[in-house]
Amino acid sequence: MSRKLHQRARHRYFPALLAQTGYFVEDEGVADNVSATTRSAIMAAVRSSGNRSTEMRMLGLLKKVGARGWRRNYPLYGRPDFVFPRLRTVIFVDGCFWHGCDEHHRAPASNSDYWMAKITRNRARDHRVTQQLRMRGWTVIRVWEHDLQKQYHAALSRRLIRLLKKNSCKAKEDFFPA
Repeated sequence: MSRKLHQRARHRYFPALLAQTGYFVEDEGVADNVSATTRSAIMAAVRSSGNRSTEMRMLGLLKKVGARGWRRNYPLYGRPDFVFPRLRTVIFVDGCFWHGCDEHHRAPASNSDYWMAKITRNRARDHRVTQQLRMRGWTVIRVWEHDLQKQYHAALSRRLIRLLKKNSCKAKEDFFPA
């Protein structure tokens, strides 16, 4: 579905949700214009399309190092950001906030119990996905969002080249131009 059609469909759907429970609800001192169940339904209807800016920076870096053969939106457990099917290598680009980076993650002051539980679940899922993919014979590369900043490009480029070349030797294929 195109972005424009998706936006139209979403705008037709949300007013129906709002009409189900009324317009203004106040719960435990927190004002919201919808009930908790309606807010939950609205949030569940929002689908992630990935963090485009982070993924685009990673895409640029892969092109810069000359890597070839990756796929995006590949149907694989854990929904990796980049998949090299013939190399059996996947790359996840983890956001510092959502995945609890030790260097940059700051828990929000409001609703901190919820957010800490959410981040803990995300980290547990990341670990589970990594273990499952490794058990299935995949090499998993996890890159933090902050590693895509320009000052870290050289180190990240070396790491990517080393891991991808190692796997291309196993696959007996050349994924880097001469």
